[in-house]
Amino acid sequence: MKLKGIRISQGSLKGRLIPLPAEVHGHNAATPAVMKEAVFQIISNASPRASRNVFFDLYSGSGQMGLEALSRGFHHVWFLEPEKRRFLQIREILGSLPGEKNSSLLKTKAVEFLSRFLENAPPEITGDKTLVFFADPPYSFAEKNPEHYAQLVDGFSRILSAYPSQSALMILQIPHKKKEYAGAEEFLAGFDGKIYSYGKNALAVKIRIA
Repeated sequence: MKLKGIRISQGSLKGRLIPLPAEVHGHNAATPAVMKEAVFQIISNASPRASRNVFFDLYSGSGQMGLEALSRGFHHVWFLEPEKRRFLQIREILGSLPGEKNSSLLKTKAVEFLSRFLENAPPEITGDKTLVFFADPPYSFAEKNPEHYAQLVDGFSRILSAYPSQSALMILQIPHKKKEYAGAEEFLAGFDGKIYSYGKNALAVKIRIA
């Protein structure tokens, strides 16, 4: 039976069905449920007070990860989606939510957003906030652009350097044990954070608690 959507698993919006994202260039995969729970467990372990977390959903797609963060009471959620149909779908969903004011939606690419972050930093990151950057670029896209993972980590590292007293997490979903994704293998070989494996997928995690 074809999957109709993705349900929010915890929080004030628990059980809400999110439509699957529009297919783009043959790709419409969403973060699996086991990976989603793993991501939010990692965040909770590092920064247990949800109201202090600012979540950046760098490859929003359906918007499920950012919506999950909103549902769990995160201080603010940024949704990034460059594809028009997906962008409009997320905007429609956010417009129907009571917590829309706690979110921002941009029609832009992740690497471009990170490169401009220091020039135009979001106001929500001030004070004792923990910055959480979640990135799950399409595996097919990353295969064609193997340097993409490194660009994401580089952008995160520059943000860390600019905000030395800010707690921050970067969680990157990548393919695991798939030789055809040479870019991921090369990236993993030089990655200095932690790697958590979940079957065919893995999470590459860097954490700084100030």
